[in-house]
Amino acid sequence: MEELVAAFAIDWHLLVAQMINFAIVFCVLYFFAIKPIIVVLDERQKVIKKGLDDAAMSGALLAKTEQESAAIIQSATKEAGSIVKKAQDEVSASRQAEISKTKAELEALTIKSKQDLEKEKEVVISQIKGEIGDLVAAALEKVVAGKSKEDIDK
Repeated sequence: MEELVAAFAIDWHLLVAQMINFAIVFCVLYFFAIKPIIVVLDERQKVIKKGLDDAAMSGALLAKTEQESAAIIQSATKEAGSIVKKAQDEVSASRQAEISKTKAELEALTIKSKQDLEKEKEVVISQIKGEIGDLVAAALEKVVAGKSKEDIDK
């Protein structure tokens, strides 16, 4: 063993000092560089996950709203059909005039229902877009807040 130490000119004092220096440098780098980077990456991952979850929830809400609007349109169509049928059964003398009048009312009701549904859909979509925009802005502010100008440029 001594021959090996002598052949490679290993100085035990220097080797131990280098091990201690390495341990100190490693600890300093870990606590002041690696650990903060890991914390920032974990926070960013949470923000991104929350943004994706919010987007999925918004998509589900949009789908639900579309289903509700389809159900309302279907209900309005059924209601309109029943009104037409009832009107046709009750009318005897001036059948053609009453049918024309009922159809005009049905068209107006359907158009008004569609307009109301479109307005409600636009309001919901604009609210969802606003919330998503706010979430994205907040996420960007959190990400950019801890960065210097040089880091942002990179």
